This record gives sequence, structure tokens and C-alpha cells, in this order.
Amino acid sequence: SILGREPPAGKPTVVFCNPNGAFMQLIAMECKYIDFYLEQGYCVCLWNYRGYGRSTGKPSLSTNEKDVLEIHEKLSNEGYAPKIAHGYSIGGPLAIYLACLRPMSMLIADRTFGSIELVRIL
Repeated sequence: SILGREPPAGKPTVVFCNPNGAFMQLIAMECKYIDFYLEQGYCVCLWNYRGYGRSTGKPSLSTNEKDVLEIHEKLSNEGYAPKIAHGYSIGGPLAIYLACLRPMSMLIADRTFGSIELVRIL
């Protein structure tokens, strides 16, 4: 399984898209959102964008879009049920992208951008 343990069947899951410059380990330790979701009974999926933390490669919008769809597919195949796409800052466009292409119960675009093309990212 993704986390090295068997997921509860159909456990609702949040796909959390990090802000720019923050890697998964930092967000997991300092983000109140994660605690909130866990207290509500959700699983939370965090990952490093390419080139962040221990991830290899070079970050870009197109690779991040590809990755978030692959993450959704992997979660679904492993018995998790992605229900919420939560994007924080630069993660907002990824959460929106995911919610546009995969059925989600909720989209949260938190402190994000109206147009990613106008933002010089990564």
C-alpha cells in the first residue's frame, strides 16, 4: 500500500497540494489543516513536488499536473477514496485541476491565484 499499511476500505481521503517552497515533511509537521482532517476521520495524502525534499526531477506545472492525477489514481487503486482536493497557495491550481478532471466531493482553493499564467512559479 502507499503508506505501508492497509487502508480502511473506502476511507475518505484528502489530496493536499502544498504551497510553493514547502515540502511534504514540513507541511505534515506544522499544518493545522492536517490535524483537522485527521480529527474528522479523513486520510490525508501529502507528497513532494518534483525537486522538493527528497524528490528528484525538476518542478513544473505540467509535471505537477501529471503527478496529481497519478496520485489520485494510485490512491483509488489502493482502496482510498479521494473526496477532497485542497490546494494551498501554489497548490491551488493543482487542486482545481484535479477536481476538474476527477470527481471530488469538495474543492478547497486556499489563498491561491486567479490565473496561474500570471504567476511565475517554480
